[in-house]
Amino acid sequence: MSWFPYDDASRKILGLAREEALRHGHDYIGTAHVLLGLLDAGPCPASVVLERLEVDPADLRRHVLALLEPGRAVEPPGQLPYTSLMKDAFDALAAAAEEQGLHELDTAHLLWCLAVPERSRAAAALGECGIAAPALHGQVFHR
Repeated sequence: MSWFPYDDASRKILGLAREEALRHGHDYIGTAHVLLGLLDAGPCPASVVLERLEVDPADLRRHVLALLEPGRAVEPPGQLPYTSLMKDAFDALAAAAEEQGLHELDTAHLLWCLAVPERSRAAAALGECGIAAPALHGQVFHR
């Protein structure tokens, strides 16, 4: 996550993702938690992209929640690790940012990277709403 500077809103989303993980009893942060954090963040570049793609945030939230299984973590550890799929998403984002010559990443970039690992829960939920990584790529990197 530290490869490129994230804007304040993206850092807030990553904090909200931790809260979502804890709320669901998980001792890790995965793509679904980050997507839920993004949906909780309010107006931001990612919400504009979702609106342009005609994705209903409430519908997307329902799809994400349907994919989450309840966890059993009862006492939250200090720092929650990211899942390997979330790390893969961050790696894809770092590579795309370097390729595009970006100096700061915003919430729309964060949204795109959640769709990249095809086996991730976030990619599945976005797919249920008709959105795949290539469609997001065009909306995010060519605005």
